[in-house]
Amino acid sequence: MPDSSPELRRYLARATRGLWGKRREEVYAELEEHVLERADHLMVFGVPQQEALSRALSELGPRGA
Repeated sequence: MPDSSPELRRYLARATRGLWGKRREEVYAELEEHVLERADHLMVFGVPQQEALSRALSELGPRGA
């Protein structure tokens, strides 16, 4: 799963907006890891890569407002 997906980057940027410095980096990295692990899990069960990423993101819920 490529971790440089524009959809993923947009989601993470919006979800961590309002956080600064090291805290933002930590939360961004933690969310990214969670999403990528979930997408990988879905792909093991035959879900196509892009759909797996979209599903993993939607499972997290709406990104920050």
